[in-house]
Amino acid sequence: MLKFYSICRVIFLTFFPLFVFSMFASMPTGLATTSSSLAFLAAIPLFIKFLGEYRLSSTETMGVVLFCTLFASIFWGSSNFTDGLGALSEYRIFLMLPVFVGALGEVRVGRQFLLGAIISGAAVSLLISYWMFLGWVPTDGDSMSRGNHIYHGFIMAVAYFLLLIMARESFGIGRYLYLTFAALVALNVMVVEDGRTGYLQVIVSTFMFVGLTFNWRKTGFFSAILALILVALWWSSATLQNKVHNTYINLDHAVAQSDTGSSVGLRLEFYRNALDIVSANPVVGVGVASVADALERRYREGKMRVYTDNVHSEFLNMSMAAGVFGLVFFASFVFAIAYDGMRAKQLGDTKLGDCLVGLASIVLVSAMFNSTIKDFGEKNVLMTVLSICLAYLAKLTQRTDPRFNRQ
Repeated sequence: MLKFYSICRVIFLTFFPLFVFSMFASMPTGLATTSSSLAFLAAIPLFIKFLGEYRLSSTETMGVVLFCTLFASIFWGSSNFTDGLGALSEYRIFLMLPVFVGALGEVRVGRQFLLGAIISGAAVSLLISYWMFLGWVPTDGDSMSRGNHIYHGFIMAVAYFLLLIMARESFGIGRYLYLTFAALVALNVMVVEDGRTGYLQVIVSTFMFVGLTFNWRKTGFFSAILALILVALWWSSATLQNKVHNTYINLDHAVAQSDTGSSVGLRLEFYRNALDIVSANPVVGVGVASVADALERRYREGKMRVYTDNVHSEFLNMSMAAGVFGLVFFASFVFAIAYDGMRAKQLGDTKLGDCLVGLASIVLVSAMFNSTIKDFGEKNVLMTVLSICLAYLAKLTQRTDPRFNRQ
């Protein structure tokens, strides 16, 4: 039995860091899927072995509650059970997360090692993006990254906030290196890449970091400085000016003329139809497997001019699938990340706590305008970072709570 657990540890310690690196480096989907699957299979027995030594965090608990709600929605939806399980698999993060957390707690892997996998992967994505921008690597369409700009923006926002925390906690030349890296990431999102959600995530992350780091007076001062920097950046960047200007024009056309020829127009069309579906099924929704059917039915009836099975808002996806329960439980999941961050700060780990609070703010922005959980990229990036953070929160709880102390 000990040999079996040893083999599982070796497999997990090989493929989980590879999974982390591949997601942040925007490696081919096959590599991420294979590494995550092997890591998860090896993690199951380690999780079972570790079960008696930790309790689920608030984030994990709300994730499991939400998953159970989505599972129950299969039975009141119009699709069959098999299709329901297929749709439910898109939300597997809520079950995989506790398993990875438990496995990380069992193997006792070093925080710096996993953080290195995140930062090195993000460095690869950043380098490739700049190479594309400089014309050294062929580009595919208007994206300046290996992934789409939504996925790339999410990676960069998470890495950016982590780098700011690392800079704050470092001294000497290390601090300046982390700050330089963070500045290159912010510049990449704001000037090189083309994604409005990425802009918002970096801006919110910056103000969140300032608020977590300084007292209210210094926060006000630095917020004013940041506002001036944003204005200067806008004036100096033709790309950013065009994006903001086009957003305003597209929004005006979408509202006044019901134009769906732009990303803004498409999203408003999707949101309007999603809200119509929610208003007709406000309490329990249409069921997780019946969301696509409900959208397709509106398209066939001429109520939705552009067909989609994904309305690009996780809050609306959850509301359509499970009504007010889905919306409340998903919002609770996001805020539970911040709550666990505040708990980590109370237990004495300010760095871990701030990372979780910052991650919650990024997820909140992302989920408003994108399918953070439904989409492959953002979902797996979130799962890797949350697994690492919550594993160390579990260890912190063990050290401070005698009920979970091995002695």
